[in-house]
This record gives sequence, structure tokens and C-alpha cells, in this order.
Amino acid sequence: MIFTNFSFFLFFIIFLCSYSFINKEFKKYILLIGNLFFCFYAGWQSFIVAITVVLVTYFLSYFNKIGCYIGICINVFILIFFKYFSSFYPVGISFYTFTCIAYLSDVTSKTCNHEKNIVNFSNYILFFPKLISGPVERGGNFLPQVTNLEEKNVTFENLQIGFHYVLFGVFKKLCIANRLQIYVDKVFDNLLHFGGLSLMIAAIFYSIQLYCDFSGYTDIAIGVARIFGFKLTQNFKNPYSSVSIGDFWHKWHISLSSWLKDYIYIPLGGNRKGKIKKYINILITFLISGMWHGNTMNFLIWGGLHAIFQIIENIFCRQISKINLKIRNLITIFLVLFAWIFFRLNHFSDIYIYFLNLFSKNYMSISSIKKSLYEITFSTYNNMTPSIMLNINVYVSLLILFIVSRIEVQKNKHISEIIICQNKIIRYFFDYLLIFCIFTIGVFDSTRFIYAAF
Repeated sequence: MIFTNFSFFLFFIIFLCSYSFINKEFKKYILLIGNLFFCFYAGWQSFIVAITVVLVTYFLSYFNKIGCYIGICINVFILIFFKYFSSFYPVGISFYTFTCIAYLSDVTSKTCNHEKNIVNFSNYILFFPKLISGPVERGGNFLPQVTNLEEKNVTFENLQIGFHYVLFGVFKKLCIANRLQIYVDKVFDNLLHFGGLSLMIAAIFYSIQLYCDFSGYTDIAIGVARIFGFKLTQNFKNPYSSVSIGDFWHKWHISLSSWLKDYIYIPLGGNRKGKIKKYINILITFLISGMWHGNTMNFLIWGGLHAIFQIIENIFCRQISKINLKIRNLITIFLVLFAWIFFRLNHFSDIYIYFLNLFSKNYMSISSIKKSLYEITFSTYNNMTPSIMLNINVYVSLLILFIVSRIEVQKNKHISEIIICQNKIIRYFFDYLLIFCIFTIGVFDSTRFIYAAF
């Protein structure tokens, strides 16, 4: 069930009505039914795997440290098996296994209370807005919310904030991510036919597509959860405004980067055992991040590159701190974009083709530049009639995104938190602008979220 599909809208309306009017003592059961139905809708095989993980984690958490350690090993084994050795990949498994591992680790270290109620525990792991692509919630943050449902009510304030989160998330997904995907897929799936400018533009577009796709999902998840009174972790804080790779990972996929820090980097020793050991720990952490994302060498290279970038930053931190912040931001964007190329390429062998064609002189001629600009303007999806207006409008969407990002950086808040504090004229203008863009230039044919595959 995809957030931008009508089936989810129908599920959401039915669940909202059921949750709003049910007695408080039955709310947790309604929530559980909704979570289980959402999970089952993804496929009965995925449902069985998810339920198995939940039950194994729940029961093993009773057996003190030994049970928790066994539970962690089982979760790791299940994740590795389905990611590397099975043709079937259960929906959301990367996210809920990491949630279970975090829970078991926190119970062991006593930073999270052991949850004895299996209904509450199941609602924590399988909470439908975060099930498929996170955020990876910690027990200390989210378990108290699902155990105190009497305080989780559908209020007008929550509806307002939640609606704006969802609206902006849908806008980013349909109007920017899906529309940029048209050109990105066309280039990356046919590397032999493109080069130079086309490949550069495709890499730039992919970096924006990935951000809008994933942060769009997160915005919708946060918004849907907020409508019911739940507060999920912010997963993005304008990562392309970062002035270093370290800063980028404090703003990109925050729940994963903090998970890797707390459960991989710090247990390995962090920065407590000298510089060499610290750099080795950074390398191991980022390689595991690459392995978590996918089972090909491309993802390992992507993780390795980020490790190398961060190690270099640590070595030359004094010299780097003297560089102008705007220049540091541009350098960071370039390095992140460079690494995204490996992240997006379909096969390891495509690396050679991509960079061979990228630096080919034949592809940098005036005629090639004209061809690339034509392809961007008139790129189509599923043999739709080319429309220059539809494709020019994506730049309008990018302009809106840029303006919103600047406001968010200045206010240090999500646009949804900012817009509800404005007067009615500004709020209505913003809402109608996004709705108009969604229904006039949104691409509804490609609604799958990228991180659902991870």
C-alpha cells in the first residue's frame, strides 16, 4: 500500500474514523488491527516475516542479556538472509529489524524499559506510517507514545500540522521526484546512448530525486502519524545545506545515521582508542551502511567513499574550517553527488561505461548540449505526448522547493511548523499552490518510493 495511491487514502479515512470514535481503552487494539492490515496488504509472505520478527524479538527480550543478544543475532541473520541470499525481499525488513535490534540493545543497557504488553510492542514495531521506510524509531522515544494512547487524540491542531506535512510530502514525491525520475531513468538505464552533459545532469537530477522521494515519504509518514497524535523523528534537515560530510550525515536519514553511530561506531570504540582506530571504525560503519542499502559492490563503494571523505575531513579539519562556508557547501554537494552516481548505477560494470562516456569529448559538442537540453525539456513517461509546458513546470516545483528550503534553514523548522503560524492568506496561498502543482504536473504513474527497496 503506497502513500500516494487511492488505496492508502481509503484505508486512512476508514482507520481515522475508527480510531477517532472508539473508546480510549480499545484504541490500542484498533491501532494493532490497522497496523496488521497495512502489513498484510504488502503481501502475506512479508506479513509472516514481520510477525515472526516481532514475536521472536518480544519473547527473547524476556531472557535478560543472553536472550537480547540472541535476539540481536537472529534479527541480523534474518536481514542478511533476505537481503543477500533470497530472491524474495520482505517489505520494510531493513527498517523494522533495525528497530528491533535497537530495542534489544537499549533493553540490555537499560536505556529503554522492557515492554511486557505484546499489543503495545507490536504497535511500536509495526506502526504503519513508518513500517516501509522508517524513520527507525527508538523504544525510548516511541514506546511511551503507543502505551499511552489515551493522550493520542485527533485534534484540530494535529490535523492542521499533519495535513501540511502530508501535502508537502506528496508535492515533493509527485511533482519533483517522479518527474525527475523520467529523465534520470532514461539516462541511467541507457548509458551507452548518453554522455557528457546528459550524464552530469542525470546525476544532479538523481540527487534531487532521491532527496525528494525519501524526504517526501518521511513527511507523509510524520504527517499521518501526527494526525493521530504521534510524533515521529525528523529524518531530514535540508542535507544539501551541509558544509561538510559529517554535517551531511547529521541532516540526511538522521534516524539511520544516529543508529549506526550508537550501535556500530561507538561499540567499536568510536574515537576513544586513537586516531587510526577511529578511522577504521568510521570505515567499518560506512561499509555497513552501504551493505544495509544493497547487496552489490556499488553500495559498498558508495559507503566507502563517504568513509574516505569523512576521514579526510577529520585529518584536515583545521585547514577546512578556514574555508568560506559557501565554498564548503559547494564542495560537500559535489562530493555527495559524486557518491550518488555509484548509488544509482544498476550494475558494477556500469561504472566504467558511465565515466568513460562522461569524459568523452564527442559528447561535449554544441550539438550534444542542444540534444541534452531537448531531452530534459521533452522527456516523457510511458510514451505520453511530449509537453514542453509540463516539463518546464518541474523547474517551478524546484523553485518552490528551493525557497521553502531557504526558509526552513533560516527558521530551523519544517515548513509545516512554520506555515500554520502564518495568517490565513499565506496559508491558503501555499496550500492551493501545492495542490495546483500536484494535480497539474504531478506524475501519478510512478508512485513507488525508492527506499522501500532498501
